[in-house]
Amino acid sequence: MSPSPRRFSQEWIDYFIPSTVRWDATGFPDISGAVMRNLVRVSADRPNGITDPEVLDVYEGLATYTRMSELRRAPTPGNYDLTHLRRVHHHLFQDVYPWAGELRTAPRDWPMVKLGPDVQAYRNGIRNPPEIPHRYFAAKEVRGYGTAGNPGVQAN
Repeated sequence: MSPSPRRFSQEWIDYFIPSTVRWDATGFPDISGAVMRNLVRVSADRPNGITDPEVLDVYEGLATYTRMSELRRAPTPGNYDLTHLRRVHHHLFQDVYPWAGELRTAPRDWPMVKLGPDVQAYRNGIRNPPEIPHRYFAAKEVRGYGTAGNPGVQAN
């Protein structure tokens, strides 16, 4: 009896440029080198943006740095609820991703991981700030977060 194929979230795979997703012999996607659909140099022959992950990473850094500088000068008003955070996310990533500021479907059937270093806390004058670990919440923990009557997720 052969093992049943592993499941994966097609909704999550759809965030990536199809030609950058690799598939193993069992039909399971490998997104370790995949590139997310983006708005960088979109054209008729490149409808999902650029496919070079290193170029996209540099562009994302420069674009979000510029947008973060705008927010420092003129913060997005709000109550730090979900609606407000979505507006901030849109402002930061509007030049990079078509879903900036939208709620996305996270994978249900495998862990969502963040590539790269953990978030860092910067203070003026500190050259190498300590890294602050982060974690992702399960979807059921996030549902309703920041809405009236649900002040937030309790820390473990």
